[in-house]
Amino acid sequence: MPVKYPSHSTYDREVWDVLSGFWHPVARLSDLSNEPFPVKLLDVSLVIYQTEETSISIATDICPHRGAPLSKGRIERKRIICPYHGLEYDKSGQCQRVPASEPHADNCAAIKLTMVNWCEKYGLIWVNLNGKPTKPLPKWAAFEDDNYIVVDCDSELWNASAGRHTENFNDVAHLSFIHSGTFGNPNDPLIERYKVEKTDEGFDRTFTYNEIDKIDYLSDKSEVVPKIYNYRFTYPFASELEMNSPDGRVMTIYDCICPESPTTSRIFISLARNYDRDTPEKEIQKWQAAVNDEDRWVVESQLPKLLPLSPKTEKHIAADAWSLEFRDGFVRLGISRDNGI
Repeated sequence: MPVKYPSHSTYDREVWDVLSGFWHPVARLSDLSNEPFPVKLLDVSLVIYQTEETSISIATDICPHRGAPLSKGRIERKRIICPYHGLEYDKSGQCQRVPASEPHADNCAAIKLTMVNWCEKYGLIWVNLNGKPTKPLPKWAAFEDDNYIVVDCDSELWNASAGRHTENFNDVAHLSFIHSGTFGNPNDPLIERYKVEKTDEGFDRTFTYNEIDKIDYLSDKSEVVPKIYNYRFTYPFASELEMNSPDGRVMTIYDCICPESPTTSRIFISLARNYDRDTPEKEIQKWQAAVNDEDRWVVESQLPKLLPLSPKTEKHIAADAWSLEFRDGFVRLGISRDNGI
């Protein structure tokens, strides 16, 4: 069932209409329990509930009776129960019980939740609000390859737009400056010109970066290693960075975003690698958190808060070739240049 543009939305209508057509990650499957789980997407409050161990349902987080949030309720008898008047809904969202009307069930048939389109992939729950996905989910090969071990990081809520975060993840000119404390090489900031190749889903790009490569996650030792960086991007906000070392080691970072509002974004990151299988997950997560912290302060402080689609709003350099294509892509999708993402 398509979700309508919310009357309280802080999104420009044309931006919301375009973004609501895509799949967006809203939670990790591992986040769920036997309690209702609230999430937010594009200013729409949703509730994820499991009436059975293997059965997930997602609805707008509002009881149609008197507008109470269902996420504040509970799950019993394979139903989600509204905390306000105790109305009970099954996995399809159909009301099955109105306690105040018993023994008469005359109102049940007319009361139903607004259910949303969802799927599970890569350990994430993805939601499409308009019921007709514009593009398919991203294709992340390492999740299907037994040669790789995948580590999921805790999601982070950033006070930044999804456009700003995505641009930063795919930006290459900042690596030697912002990431000098982790993998960036402050002595080699030059970015050679690269080619952005359009795909059906977004863009691909390859370039070589002389990275400060940690010997392992637990060591302070490091060396400069020329790595081939393969970037793959799927609209609207799913990014993949495959980092190839000369010795055959490969680490891939998967970054995707749930745009909760125009200026708040929930970030989901997973790391896949074909080496170093014995390092504890918490050490890898700690390293990625350090990288995120280097980025976060600057992305959250950028102005304007929304990534401008007009090329005239900000100045550009040669290394911004990907960013300009990224912005133009939203215009091709139907968002006007005087808007932001």
